[in-house]
Amino acid sequence: MPVSDQHAALKEIAGRVLGSKAAKNFTVPPGHQVLASKGQNELSAIKSSASDLMSSQGLIAPLEMDPAQLRDAIRQSAIRQVGSENADKLIVPSNPRVSVVTGQGPGAAIEKGTKSLLAQQKISAPKTGIPVNIPINEQHEAIRSFAEKQIGPQKAARLDIPENWSVTRRPGQTESQGIKGSAIALMQKQGFIDVRGDNKISSQSKYTNTKKGRPNKGDKD
Repeated sequence: MPVSDQHAALKEIAGRVLGSKAAKNFTVPPGHQVLASKGQNELSAIKSSASDLMSSQGLIAPLEMDPAQLRDAIRQSAIRQVGSENADKLIVPSNPRVSVVTGQGPGAAIEKGTKSLLAQQKISAPKTGIPVNIPINEQHEAIRSFAEKQIGPQKAARLDIPENWSVTRRPGQTESQGIKGSAIALMQKQGFIDVRGDNKISSQSKYTNTKKGRPNKGDKD
């Protein structure tokens, strides 16, 4: 690969790792040339060179964490991103390395490092969504509780939650976010609420708490 193309590839990698704003501080020395070691392909050599350059310029630093704790954190991050079943397929190195971008917290670095590791091993979330790791009866209780806060206890009592209704979440969502989305879907489907394009409940649909003995707005039929 011509040196000019190597430099373009190095800058592209830096942009993905650092983000467009921080990548403006990344420089490639004019005479820099990437040489692959024996048994190493060119792309791997370019990635390694980009990492070395970013480290030398103080743009990234290795995350200082006990390897066992880091492996556990990566595993937990994988569960959040692709679900427990698919996370079991992930092979985590015995001594994993995660780089922290300047200004980035360790949690965000682990999430990003895990995402990269999952992509390398071609592991993705199920298309049908990730099942939440909560007993189904507790899922239904949480849905009902959320509904009570949104539309009031009287209307929430009439919300029909099918016996086999099971909550799934999108990759990156927490279980509570999955339950909230599931509750909103049920309430909308049964005509209890209107939902805006950003999946937020419209103000007209929301429940208003009792004030000075007046009826609850959300409990009016």
